[in-house]
Parts: sequence; structure tokens; C-alpha cells
Amino acid sequence: MSAVEIGVGAAVGLGVALGGAGMVTLLRNGERAETKRADRFAREQNLWLPPEFARAVGARVRRREGLGQLLSALVGAPTMGWYLTSLVHVPDVPDPGRIYFFPGPMAYAVLALPLGLVTVAVHVWDVALGGRAAVPPTAVPVPVRLAAVVPPWLTWISRLLAVLPPVAAAVVCALHARTAQTLMFAALAVFAGLAEWGVERAQLRLMNVPRAPEGGPELAFDEAFRASTVLSTVMIVPLLVTLVGSACCYSMNGAGPWLLALFDVWTGLGVLGAFVVNAIVSAPGVRRYYRRRLSSS
Repeated sequence: MSAVEIGVGAAVGLGVALGGAGMVTLLRNGERAETKRADRFAREQNLWLPPEFARAVGARVRRREGLGQLLSALVGAPTMGWYLTSLVHVPDVPDPGRIYFFPGPMAYAVLALPLGLVTVAVHVWDVALGGRAAVPPTAVPVPVRLAAVVPPWLTWISRLLAVLPPVAAAVVCALHARTAQTLMFAALAVFAGLAEWGVERAQLRLMNVPRAPEGGPELAFDEAFRASTVLSTVMIVPLLVTLVGSACCYSMNGAGPWLLALFDVWTGLGVLGAFVVNAIVSAPGVRRYYRRRLSSS
């Protein structure tokens, strides 16, 4: 079996599995299933769930999960097929001085970034869908600062993981008299800073869009959905910068052992940072940080 056949087979199998799971999730809209989803989300967010509001919350969770699985099939399946195809072409005894995207830490960034973008897109779409109701001009929410949604130290971790690696790469290239590559990584550092700034502005906008006047559980759960969406975007820029920076390293293949070390350290740092930050974001204390800050203000 050729490498292409292996890749296509894996892509089709994964696409059918994820697509089937997404369709089952979207179609499974019974009261019991939606109540279970709503109860799980309420416990994760430490919110009281009124019985009459359970189906509305459950339907929103179901829509997020189902669409995420369907889009993951469209994005993740081809990526996985490409990964397996590339993996077959890697020599049994790799050249120690040559960069390989597969296997290695870069494989995680290549696979995780598209799926992370899918998750963010679905969450943002869901929040936008929930805010389409007509809003009177006077119904403007109280402005929320980003520090009230994402802990400042977590925001700074994202900033550092996005900006510091290309800065370090530019310094390394400068030390090896690679002027063009130094400018390339310096430009990437500027892009990383601008992208991080843009994401933070988008996070603020997401939490401060005009909404129909509401209160009680409707407001609490809507804010919980918005806060969870903001948290899902924390590592997008660092992963994107890791992907672009590693592609830049790959374009310099053969420059020497220092380039291979730069590639390995950068991709390893990106993978480790993504695992650590995702574990932090999933912790109950961070998921409930916004309401704790709101109640103490």
C-alpha cells in the first residue's frame, strides 16, 4: 500500500468517524440528553441550573459540540491524512542535520492548530448567534475588562509564548550573520505582537457586545458561554506563530546544527506551552474566574 493510499484511507476513516459523531450529537435533541449536557456545563461553571432553563442550555451545548465535530471532520481528517502520508516518506535513518516536520513536536502544532481554530470559530459563531436579538440603544452592557475574564498572568504567558520565540530566533540568526533571516524573524515578532493585540481586542469585544436586557440564569449562562469562548482563544496566536516560525526554519534547511536546535527548541516550547496552558484553562478555578472577579468588584 502506497503512502498516498494510507493517507487517504486514514482521512476518510477519521472523517466518517468525526462526521458521524457530529451528526449523532446534533440529532440527539431529546429532553434527557439535553438536560444531561446542560447539567454538565452548569457543574463545570459552578452555576445553578433552573429546570425550566435546562433545555435551552443543553441545546446550545449540543450545537457547539456537534458543529465542532463536523468541522473537525472537514479540517482534521485531511490534516491527519497528510500527516500519515508525510510520516511514511520519512527515512528510517533520518539525517541528523536536516529538519523534518514529521515525526516530532511540530506534528502537534500542525494537527492542533486547525482543530483549535475550528473550536474557536464554532464558539464565536455560537456567541454571535446568541447576540442577534434586537437591542434597544439604551441596553449597553457594563464594560468588562479583559483582566476580569482571563487572569493577567495567563494573558502574559500567551504574549511571551507568541513574541519571545521569534525574537530569540532573530538574535540567533544575527549571531550567525544571517541578515535576511534576522529580518524575517524580526518581522514575525512584530506580527506576533500585532496578532496578540488583535486577539485581545477581539476578546474584549466578545465580552462587551450589546445584548438584549436580561437577567437571572439567562445572563449568567450567556456570560459563561462568552467567557469559555474567550478562554478557548488564549493559545491561538502562540500556536500560529510556532507554525509560521517553524516553516521559516524549514526554508533554511541545511544551515547547520544551530538551525536544527532552534527548530527543536521552538517547536518543543510551543507544544509544551500549549499542553500547560490548555490544562490551566481547563481547571475549574480558571473557568470560574470571571464570576469570582465579577462578584468581588
